[in-house]
Amino acid sequence: MTRDQKQEHADILEEMLQLTRSDFESSEELQELRDQAAAERTETQLNVLQAIAEQANVDLRPILEAERDTRLERRRHIAETLARREAEARRRANQEQEHFHRIRGKYRDEFAGILAGPGDTTQLKFRDVISSQGNALPATCTEMDPWEGFWEPTIGMDTIATADIVTSPDTPGVWLHPKIDIDTNSCNRQRPAKTEQNLFYRMDPPAVSFGVQNVRVDLIANGVFSSHLGDPGIIVSADPLWPHTHVKLDVVIGQTIDNHEYSWPLMSVPLFEAHGNVDGRQIRVLLSGETFPFNFHVLGTDRGGGDLFCLVQVRCSTQTTGTDARALLDFGAADGHGIFVGGVALIGASAILGPRR
Repeated sequence: MTRDQKQEHADILEEMLQLTRSDFESSEELQELRDQAAAERTETQLNVLQAIAEQANVDLRPILEAERDTRLERRRHIAETLARREAEARRRANQEQEHFHRIRGKYRDEFAGILAGPGDTTQLKFRDVISSQGNALPATCTEMDPWEGFWEPTIGMDTIATADIVTSPDTPGVWLHPKIDIDTNSCNRQRPAKTEQNLFYRMDPPAVSFGVQNVRVDLIANGVFSSHLGDPGIIVSADPLWPHTHVKLDVVIGQTIDNHEYSWPLMSVPLFEAHGNVDGRQIRVLLSGETFPFNFHVLGTDRGGGDLFCLVQVRCSTQTTGTDARALLDFGAADGHGIFVGGVALIGASAILGPRR
């Protein structure tokens, strides 16, 4: 699709994107108020502890210096252990790469001859990616350790987030390579890291209306994940049941009807969720053999139906908590991992509708 054609459909593509974002976007103003409230609460807690220590005539410095040494040793041990477990998870994932690509190859061979499109009577398949975008937002620190004056050296948070998108070289499809890596070090409170990858598809309308009975998203994923809850402080602790990491798939469909553009959410599927401490492990997802039941019509050109559009969005998020927390969500291409998306198939049959009124 040329730049002019892409601009022509910019309105419906933006509307479809807003449908996926509406369920998780938050107010920046409210988030700042929450951060301020948390900082004030921490300051109050510290003032209470200091008042108690002064009333009891206790010198906190030797206690905090001893904790500093223990903490530095704990940080080193955590880093070594996580690195070892993550390496083991990568080794297992790499061992299964041959099996992973064999499954993808079977999918490729199975559907190579089924070039479903506007003239097919059993399925319509979105294969033509007209636009793609990857957005990444690293985690940010909103509060350093309130006792940071006693921790030497004070270490800021290390965080990266990437959302690479690569066209598959051997079969129609796209590879998504989201990656999030966080080490909070001496940061006590953080905002989450997020990645968002969007694939926009376009397809010519069928000649006659099409009744959709099932939807299949051709998606296979292989990656690595690990997490270690941090230490939020003396008074509070991290909840091990709190789901801090998500990988989610959203699909939105749209069509031009009588020269007006309409879109509606089609499906929202959690691909992965994690809570608590998670040793290095492989993430495996296979949707290509699964169908989701639906009941709606795609209008054909005989009924005023125009271009068809589809948005496939994969969203990753990880929220760390406390100092010395770690999180790794890696679908990177370096180890041959990734999320393969081959398209979206609408399965059903051509429909004979009554006369237009």
